[in-house]
Amino acid sequence: MQNQVQTLRRQYHYIQSSRGVLLDFCATNSTADLLRENSSFGRGSMRNLLVHMATTYEFWIGKYGLQLDVEFTDYDAVTTVEQLRAAFQRVDQWVAAFLAGMEAGRIQTV
Repeated sequence: MQNQVQTLRRQYHYIQSSRGVLLDFCATNSTADLLRENSSFGRGSMRNLLVHMATTYEFWIGKYGLQLDVEFTDYDAVTTVEQLRAAFQRVDQWVAAFLAGMEAGRIQTV
């Protein structure tokens, strides 16, 4: 199990790194561009797509995996890249807790 957890940690580090690059790019855009709705863009806007990514982790890792009482990120409450970063910092903490639980045998994989 430890080898599996180490592999997952390494893979998640790559996700964090890629997400950081994406959020850095988003920070170069105006707030209006971040929030601009476009029906041909997944989930309607850059912000909505990123919040959707965070809420997916909130459900699967927080609620389902760690069985936490999760208050999901509200799309309309997020209007800045810094707020997106904060949502993903919480996700990162939950992923770390989930992997630590797997490593300690408290969380079983399906």
